[in-house]
Formats: sequence, structure tokens, C-alpha cells
Amino acid sequence: MKILIIKYNYITEGLEEELLKRGHQVTSKKTIHPREIKKHDVMVIWNETVLGGSRELVAIAKSLGKKTVLLQHGGFQNYKFRISEPFNENLLSDVICVWGERDKKNLLELGVPENRIFITGSPIFKHLKPKVPHEKTIVFATEHGNEDIPENLCIAGTIRKLGINTITKLLIPNEQNIESYDVPTNNPKWYDNPVASDRFDENHLDICAEVLSKADVVVSLSESTFGLMAEALDIPVVCADVWIPKAYHGDERYLNYYRSYSEACTKVKIDKLNDAIKYALKHPKHLREERKKAVEESGGNIKDSVKNICDVICLKE
Repeated sequence: MKILIIKYNYITEGLEEELLKRGHQVTSKKTIHPREIKKHDVMVIWNETVLGGSRELVAIAKSLGKKTVLLQHGGFQNYKFRISEPFNENLLSDVICVWGERDKKNLLELGVPENRIFITGSPIFKHLKPKVPHEKTIVFATEHGNEDIPENLCIAGTIRKLGINTITKLLIPNEQNIESYDVPTNNPKWYDNPVASDRFDENHLDICAEVLSKADVVVSLSESTFGLMAEALDIPVVCADVWIPKAYHGDERYLNYYRSYSEACTKVKIDKLNDAIKYALKHPKHLREERKKAVEESGGNIKDSVKNICDVICLKE
């Protein structure tokens, strides 16, 4: 079988090697031209939204009679926002590999047939590293995007008033010159102790894990994948409720965008952010059971995600 994998966020890690062991021909690339699809039997993709053209690729694959496998690419996915209003992007791929029971439940509630949903776990958890000796440290994970997100600077400025050592985790494409980075609020010059990674690079999750090994509390705008990794290490997560609705890429449907949160994080208004951080530092066991539950429901206890995903890819119709 000829399999085409579109790589992203390093969630496809290990798939190529495992599929080659099984005797398949594999092409694994960051970006593809639509004409490459017809040369393969299966296409594995990380999203199918109109944004970025992924939905068109899936539609082409299906029109050519190719099997399409969608991989969940991040934690706490807001499926409802895409599948129902305002986008009404029903699941187009033949099957979807989700991380855990939480994601499956959300999809079932949106009407996705159970036989199209497979719980596989996620490769993110195997990158986690044990804590290392360090001074008391806040890790601020900035909200990522291709457009200006001024809320990042608002949170950074608020945290700075605490006077506690802070590491800022940024997402910055390597191909961009960070000295002239075109998203102002992701420019590392604006932040304390910036550490950047690129989701297309193989060391992306390892950099995230290295930062988390020195964290006592994680602060962010949304719980996200990084927050889930923190919760897997029993690190408190505090989310600042400061998001300002905006039209992403000029699309006003994003004005209604909202994030998904679990009970494992503390969500507070910006004027209460520093109080919540101090409380989390003083009471690290607070919400410990909720963190365990969030991780378990997101597939954190599933050990062999690569095998599970490959089983789905190789599954006969």
C-alpha cells in the first residue's frame, strides 16, 4: 500500500518507520501538491479546515477514491466550532484518530458515527521529561497564530509584576528571521527568557518538554496541548480570560471563536491572574485529581499511539 503522510506538530512521529516495517511504501512531507495524492492509496492529514487548503486536499483524495485518515493535532480540540456553527465543516475524512475518550465523546455528540472515530492516544506524552532542580519558575506559553495577538503582551506584562523567574515559550517558524518577525506580539524581544520552537521541526516537542521540566506553574490564554503536557507532569495550569474577539485572516466568523477548557485548569480574569498564580505556587496539589482525569481522558494512559494510528491507517474498509 502507498501511504502519503502530511507532517505537522510532530504528531506523525514514528508513523513512517512503523509503516515501512509493515511493508508499505511511505511518503512523508510537510506540504504536498494535489497531484501527489493520486499516486497513493491512503492520505494521512492533520486537519481538514478550509484555512490553509487542507479541506480541498481531503476532497480531492475522496474524489479519487483514496482513503483519508485525519489525525487530531492538539489537545482540548474545539470540534463544535468547526463541525457545527459557524463553519459547518462536517467530518470529511473517512476516519479520525483522536487522543482519548473526551474527544470521542465530543464528536459523537456532534453526530459523527462511532465507526469513524478511533481512540489511539497521542505521541506527545512520551516526550515528557522529569523535573530538574530549578528556582521557582512560571512558564508563560503564548497564544500562537499567524496574526497579531496583543493579549500575549497583556499577560506578559501582568506576570512581570510578580517578580518571579519566568520563561516564555514561543512558537516561531524557523524560516522566519525572528529579528523581523511579522507577528509583533510573538517577537522574542518583548518577553522574559524566551524559548522558541517550530511545530514543523523534529525537536519541537522535546523543547516543550525541556521547558516544562523547569516549570512550577504554566500560564496561558488557553489550556492547549502545552497545558495538557503540563498537567501530565502534575503542573498547575492557569488560563487568563482576556481574549478579545477578532476576525482571523479577515474571516468574521472567528469573532465567535471560543476555547475548550477542562476542570483541570484555573481560568481567571486578568485582574485576578497574579493571585491565581501565587495560589497555584503555594498549593501545587490543588486540582491534582482534575489534572489526572484530564490527562486520562485525553489518552495520556495509552502507551502505543504509533501502533494504534498505524492500525487505523492499515485498516481495510
